[in-house]
Amino acid sequence: MRAGDLLHIPSEVLLVEIESGEEPLRYIDKYMFTAKPELAIYLNKCKQLEGYSRIVCGGQVWLVLSKSIYLFEKSTEGEQHASRIS
Repeated sequence: MRAGDLLHIPSEVLLVEIESGEEPLRYIDKYMFTAKPELAIYLNKCKQLEGYSRIVCGGQVWLVLSKSIYLFEKSTEGEQHASRIS
């Protein structure tokens, strides 16, 4: 997956914003659960938290569990579908 890829995020997925800083221990500044399926843009893998990805959703940068997001792809017939990210 590359920065800028379009993602599908199902409903009831936890999005978190982590306090920035140099310390290894981080605090959650803000969190929310998606109320409905959302579109997002992939930024990169989170270096501080294994298994999480940085995304842009609703105009904000969030961390999300990588297993909870799906990559939008076009099939050869031109239809769009989402596939799980490993």
